[in-house]
Amino acid sequence: MKVTNTIVELDLVGYSTICDHLEQSLDVQTVKDLNDQIQSFIEAGLRAVKAQRDQTVMATTGDGAILAFVSAPDAHRFAEAVHAVTRAHNETRTQPLAKRVFRSGAATGQIWKEPQPGGGFSIAGTTIARAVRLEAKAEPGSLLVDEATFQHLTGTEQKAYGPRKTVTGKRDEKFDAHPCQLNLTGPADAEFFTKQGKPETPSAIGRLLYEDTRRETLARFKRLKTPQYPDLIHLLAIPFGQQPSGELNLDGKRAKILQWAEEYERLDELLELLRELTETEGGSRPK
Repeated sequence: MKVTNTIVELDLVGYSTICDHLEQSLDVQTVKDLNDQIQSFIEAGLRAVKAQRDQTVMATTGDGAILAFVSAPDAHRFAEAVHAVTRAHNETRTQPLAKRVFRSGAATGQIWKEPQPGGGFSIAGTTIARAVRLEAKAEPGSLLVDEATFQHLTGTEQKAYGPRKTVTGKRDEKFDAHPCQLNLTGPADAEFFTKQGKPETPSAIGRLLYEDTRRETLARFKRLKTPQYPDLIHLLAIPFGQQPSGELNLDGKRAKILQWAEEYERLDELLELLRELTETEGGSRPK
């Protein structure tokens, strides 16, 4: 089903470095303990807004989580609580590797959200990708939100944010965004990791979402009927010179369309169109 939510993505700065240190110093059990600790911080944020984990947390991996909130103010207050509890944690630590600082990003818009048989939800949509991009550009200890999220915050909450700035994503992506430094000591507490000159590993959440989206896309492709391929190409607006040749078989056309969607960051849009084309009775696009 299609719903409008505010998506929050957050992950721990320096997660890979901390994991490597813990596992080499002690054993792999300590990495699980770190993951549990990260989820305890997230749990504190959920309690602050009285949100249920099974309805709000869409996915978790070691370094963070992706969450869906009904309102932008709830998303803001959640992030505020998480950054507050990590700051309190850091005040009692003197070793850099013992400190915990999150980056977080939020975007508001329409997503596809579908309950899974074993519990949890499958989600997709460009709003999720936007939240992931914003999180990657956020300063340690801050929340970076898109314009839609900012406009849905209360006047008091908006005053905590800095002026609008342009955030660049992959290729030619540009987003209007507003930063909010919720943990004022975050940049200093994260210096041990940010000054190493090594890029952070890609967000585990981002990788997880991409893998799930690609898996469902491939499955939907198998249900697409041959006469529907021209409709799909037209709806994606693939430039003529980049369209699959008419001489290709179905496997070749699928590969060409998928390659184009991944190259131009249109995989979420491709999946949404495949859902519409394969779920509509008779295989035609809804009017």
